[in-house]
Amino acid sequence: MHDREIVEAFALMWRDRSSVKSGSLKDVRNLIRSELNDEFTHPRVRRTPSEKYQLAIARIEKLEVVEAVKCELIRLYHNELASIVKTVNPN
Repeated sequence: MHDREIVEAFALMWRDRSSVKSGSLKDVRNLIRSELNDEFTHPRVRRTPSEKYQLAIARIEKLEVVEAVKCELIRLYHNELASIVKTVNPN
């Protein structure tokens, strides 16, 4: 599987983010982190990273891409969530 496939699948999830399609896997990781931190939402209505993770997984499951790409996207989301949780709770 190539990084390009991951980037394209991520772009399918977020059709309104035109910068995603031309981005790199690093850009996707940064956008995942921003999405999990709910940085694109007004502070009063933000959801927790865990809630955003669950929503993202549901969205990934609906994608019409091969299972290997779905698994890789889920792995990326999982790793970013783990990183966020570790930052918040370092112990």
